[in-house]
Amino acid sequence: MHANTRAATSSNSHTVPAGMSKDDAIRRTSRILRQLYHREQQWFESRTPEQMQLLTQQGQLSLSEQLHYGELAFVLLHLKPCAIIDFAGDRSQLNSYIAAAINPTLRDLNAVGAANAGVSRNCDGATTACYPRSFRLVCAQISGQLASPEVSSWTGAFVVYDE
Repeated sequence: MHANTRAATSSNSHTVPAGMSKDDAIRRTSRILRQLYHREQQWFESRTPEQMQLLTQQGQLSLSEQLHYGELAFVLLHLKPCAIIDFAGDRSQLNSYIAAAINPTLRDLNAVGAANAGVSRNCDGATTACYPRSFRLVCAQISGQLASPEVSSWTGAFVVYDE
C-alpha cells in the first residue's frame, strides 16, 4: 500500500482507498444502497404472515412504504439531516431489522465515508445534493420523548444521522 493511501475495510473485506475518485465513490455507494435494498427484501421475506400483518398495519401500508434505502440515500446526499427508522405497526421487530439490514450497510457506507476524509466539501447550507463527502453515519435508538404532527411518539424508533 502506498504511503499516501489510507484504507478502510468494509464487511466484504474490500479495501477502499483514501481520496477515491468521485465516480468511484458514487459507484461504491450505489452498490451498497442496492445491497441494503436486497437486505431489506430478504428480511421482510423472513417474516411470518402475522409479523407482516403487523408491519403493514393490517395491509394498510405497502411493503415499499417500509423500505429505508431511499431515506439513507437522502442522508448521504445531505438532503436530509437524518432518517427515522420505524415500524409504527410493530416496533418489536426493529432490533432484528437494524441488525440484519442497517448495521451491515452503515459499516460498508462508513468505509466509503472514511475514504473520502480528504475530500474538502462544505455541505452546510447546501440546497442541492452534496456527494461525495466525508461522513460517519450512526444509528441510535430514540429513548427520549420525541413527537411530530404525524406520529405521537417516536420513542423506541431509531435514527440514522451523520456525526
